Amino acid sequence: MADEPDQERDEQPADEVAAEQSKDTPDGSPDGTPDRTPAEEPTLLVKRGVEKPRRFSRPAVVGGGVALALVAVVGGLAVLSESRQDDDASAAGAERNDIEDDPIGEIGERIDAAMRDLTSVRVVLQPTDAQLPPFDLRLDVEGDCSGSVGTDGAFGEVLAVDDQFFFRPGPEYWAAYAGAPAEGEGQGEGEGQAAQIAALQEAVGDRWIDGTESADATSLGVLCRQGLEALLGDTYDADAFEEDGWLVSDEVEVDGRPAVTLTNGAGNATLRVATTGEPYILEAEVAQGSSGATYTFSEQNEPLDLSAPAADEIATNEELQAAVGG
Repeated sequence: MADEPDQERDEQPADEVAAEQSKDTPDGSPDGTPDRTPAEEPTLLVKRGVEKPRRFSRPAVVGGGVALALVAVVGGLAVLSESRQDDDASAAGAERNDIEDDPIGEIGERIDAAMRDLTSVRVVLQPTDAQLPPFDLRLDVEGDCSGSVGTDGAFGEVLAVDDQFFFRPGPEYWAAYAGAPAEGEGQGEGEGQAAQIAALQEAVGDRWIDGTESADATSLGVLCRQGLEALLGDTYDADAFEEDGWLVSDEVEVDGRPAVTLTNGAGNATLRVATTGEPYILEAEVAQGSSGATYTFSEQNEPLDLSAPAADEIATNEELQAAVGG
């Protein structure tokens, strides 16, 4: 988590985003992922509590650069201050850290210090509504990543290793985007996209899609390629624990690990922080209006040991272009 200046991230209405994408292609259909740099991506964890989640648009089939436009997973996900954990096995027998006895500002400082030392973590997102896609990812500080991302109950596999980024949709994942027109599309446009998706599915089979060139234009790619830095951001301020009225309450267990509960003054963000070993956040719950999510963290500091798919396990860009008539 490198120290960088905080950046304002203005939300953009979905209709304005669609209009901008339409201007990029003569036929009015998106021709790729949103033109957004990693620096512009909102982080999961923000200094002042909860950032309103953004609504995620369904991915479009890319015609020219070809591939599935990978799901915008991170977008404006809501969470609060910081999140990570320690290795489960070693933490089980660790001594109490007595963090619950410290002043709230000191608690924030200890959490921040612990978070910055993580080398890897598994994070699972369970949203409370359809605005946020669920995911289950293992990330490290080197930018390697593996796991799955879901939509409409279907999941696709994600792999980032050695500065390469791959995505492998399952049959249900393809089907989730072949059924109905995307928001703002007419029936004819939806049928055209469904035909393109079917052609891509046949061309890809059970192989991976190489999304390396477009990874930095998708928030999922940013999350995987930038690893823990992208997940946690660098806007955390330990003083916010005091200023935002965080309170310590009951002790609980998260996956068998003892933790203390912290709740912000607004009552819309809750952390459960380990009371043994390092004071990592084990679970984070956030709510904003009708939207919300729960994040759980495990497998901390475990090496990912990933490798890129073999060449014959990757669908080439030429195959994808041919499938959609490019």
